[in-house]
Amino acid sequence: MLLFNASKSGDVATVQALRESGVDIIGGRQENGMSSILLACRNGHIGLMDYLLEQGANPNDAENYGGTCLMAAACYRHPDCVRRLIDAGSDVEYAYPGDNASIIYMTAYCFSKDADEGNLDFEEGSVIRTVELLLEAGAPANTTQIDHATGRTKSALQVLQEMIPFDDKVRRERDGLIALLQQNEE
Repeated sequence: MLLFNASKSGDVATVQALRESGVDIIGGRQENGMSSILLACRNGHIGLMDYLLEQGANPNDAENYGGTCLMAAACYRHPDCVRRLIDAGSDVEYAYPGDNASIIYMTAYCFSKDADEGNLDFEEGSVIRTVELLLEAGAPANTTQIDHATGRTKSALQVLQEMIPFDDKVRRERDGLIALLQQNEE
């Protein structure tokens, strides 16, 4: 439990001390499959993420539902972590098993869902920078996914176009993402 709390908060010193005391800082998992590297990526803790990668953590590690480190960093709007994970060899073409949701689709979906729920705290431009990094690294822009609520097939672009922004900051980010994805359709 101490390892996972330290990973969530980005406490590198505690994780280092745990490793020195013999704790497996790489292989341990929470019940949902979250590992220390996944928690660091999800919470944007670059220093801890770098340390764990140096210790042998897998940049393509995935939790029980198939979400990877890269998906966690992208969905929670941490472009600096996304860049480092790409440099470390994260698979930008990965898609969830079963429903084939790609990294760019999931990034758009999470942004839209968090906005709909009013849970959207982000640095302006961070989602756009994240998607730019993913596209530059070769992530597919126009994959589709079945929307389980409606049964319709949707692309990341459609998810964003259907999104109703609740303020100007969200609207600017959404509009920038739409323009970026439309540009990559050509």
